[in-house]
Amino acid sequence: MTRRPVRSLRSGFTLVEVLIVVLIMGMLLSVAMPQFIRARENSSNTGCQFNLRELQGAKERWAMDNNRPADATPVMSDLVVPGVYLKSTPECPAGGTYVIGRLNEGPRCSLGGEHIHP
Repeated sequence: MTRRPVRSLRSGFTLVEVLIVVLIMGMLLSVAMPQFIRARENSSNTGCQFNLRELQGAKERWAMDNNRPADATPVMSDLVVPGVYLKSTPECPAGGTYVIGRLNEGPRCSLGGEHIHP
């Protein structure tokens, strides 16, 4: 008669081992989250600045095409002409709204801060 191997009743992880793994994961997360948040904000700022540059270029092309003076103020419907100035109304990635303003001033985002025309 052959003996079968006896399974140990103590297989698995102890509570201390599980707590150590959770602690290590928590430490890694606490280091990674601020970097992730900062990268997301930088991406949002860059997207907003790109949109503001596009708005400024559309304003300048609109002014040249329509022979407007430097103190003229276009509205968004003047600039959003598919195939001419802008394809669609730009939206701030962070949820702000754009103020087009006069031709002799740059467009602005309502959020301000890093959301400014470069």
